[in-house]
Amino acid sequence: MPSLIGRRHLFRLLLPVAAAVSLGALSGCGGPQSKMPDFRDQQVPVSGLTAEQVGAAIANGCKLRGWQIDAAGPNTVAAQYNHGRLMAAVTIQWTATAYTIMYRDSAGMRYNPHRNSIHPRFVMWMRNLRRTINNEFLRLGASPQPI
Repeated sequence: MPSLIGRRHLFRLLLPVAAAVSLGALSGCGGPQSKMPDFRDQQVPVSGLTAEQVGAAIANGCKLRGWQIDAAGPNTVAAQYNHGRLMAAVTIQWTATAYTIMYRDSAGMRYNPHRNSIHPRFVMWMRNLRRTINNEFLRLGASPQPI
């Protein structure tokens, strides 16, 4: 059985090794990862809008957040956000009552389809985009106040 002095010496030797292994494991897996967000079938928070109004609110929400959009089919847009070396691309589809934001592509975001994970910044961008789109729906659905 090692003495107390021997244990301290062993601890001092193993601490840097443990730290190096921990850092190596983090850098080997690409750093922090977040679960890929699922924004399928998001309900339009305002009733009575047409599909065209929903599409306009989505387009305006994307523009307000700095996403570039291109038409990709009926009730579908391809949206892309660039931030330095990072890029996120999604496809957004909608009806008059719901919309879906789906991952399409990314650069520098360490997307891992096997683990269904991606960089936390992508998740933040998606949540911000969804919130801004929902705010646009609310803005469209707000009835004028009587004078």
